[in-house]
Amino acid sequence: MVQCVSVDAGFVTIQNLMMLAVSGIPYIAALESNAGALHRRLSMVMGQGTDAPPPGGWIAETQEVRNKAQVHRQFGRIDELGDCMEGDYRQVWRQRTTIVKAGKPPVIDDRLFITSLPINRLTPAQCMAAIRAHWGIENDCFWTLDTQWNEDTRAWVKHGLGRESLAVLRLIAYNLVRIVRHRVLRDGEARPTPRRADRSPTTSSAGRQGPSAKSWSSSATHW
Repeated sequence: MVQCVSVDAGFVTIQNLMMLAVSGIPYIAALESNAGALHRRLSMVMGQGTDAPPPGGWIAETQEVRNKAQVHRQFGRIDELGDCMEGDYRQVWRQRTTIVKAGKPPVIDDRLFITSLPINRLTPAQCMAAIRAHWGIENDCFWTLDTQWNEDTRAWVKHGLGRESLAVLRLIAYNLVRIVRHRVLRDGEARPTPRRADRSPTTSSAGRQGPSAKSWSSSATHW
């Protein structure tokens, strides 16, 4: 059973969000400029694009090293009810990510999300995990299909049911490629490392992540 769906900004219209709300399906939705007045208002409320924290401050932070860069994530949220003209949301999230690489200026990514989940449904750490899972699908599945496989720009079939059939076959192929991609994990120095199942019991697997199951039309997050 799908307990919550995560949708990208391209899906975010009042009609789509209300369709989910009326269907009783909680959502987590990325909010960008295409949301118009709603995005402008919540961006001002949350301090998006500024160094100021959101109302209530940053309530969770993480720090890690990825690809020889320091990655600092800060998370804040507010409990706010949106009416039926704003998608019936219950919370607004803001996550600010700062990436610092030696010899380069910091790169800052400041994002907003709205969700129909009640504020006590997820802990701040779980909210950050949901945001990371959201971008994991965008950067992995959709990037591969749209950019590397030219799904949108080079349609092989343009008539009848061929487009739907080809989309299903392409997703099957993508899943197979993804399984193969994750069979050999690499460490920070790009050396092949054994699969999880083949490692010695004394070998730490902290920080390693194998393939995870997600919905392809939108990401299904289970809590």
